[in-house]
Amino acid sequence: NHIETYRKDGMAIPPIESVPGLAFRPAKLADMTILAEIEAEGFAPRWRYSADSLRLARPQAFSFEVALLDGVLVGYQLSTPTEMGAHLVRLVVRLWLHGRGVGSALLAQAIDGYQARGLTHVTLNTQVDNKPSQILYRKFGFVPTGERTPVWTKQMRETCGAL
Repeated sequence: NHIETYRKDGMAIPPIESVPGLAFRPAKLADMTILAEIEAEGFAPRWRYSADSLRLARPQAFSFEVALLDGVLVGYQLSTPTEMGAHLVRLVVRLWLHGRGVGSALLAQAIDGYQARGLTHVTLNTQVDNKPSQILYRKFGFVPTGERTPVWTKQMRETCGAL
């Protein structure tokens, strides 16, 4: 597989429909276990962040918000600063909510936060085979930069016999 970098210049947000009952707040340490469950639901093991990884990332993020639907945690976005603006490290939403506007609302919330800080550029990485995420990002004006990074997986073989 490959990871592809996308970039957005400017902080324009396309028209999106509101999602009734959806709210946002900063992520809390107590959220990390649930966020790791959402990770496990949406990503293969090699792509997942654990609760411990998310706890470690929290102090380094300048934007780490959760999405709550009727008070239930259903997604999050994690962003870090860059020399040129922001880097959207992760945006993930519960699978059963895909296509219902939660990801768009969460991305719009993140972009509003970047704009409030005076930022004008944002980058992100996504897997080249993750078509749903690419559709969302392109809708918001992200374009591929042409930078692709291969991701290799080493397969382990089981061995039999005594050592």
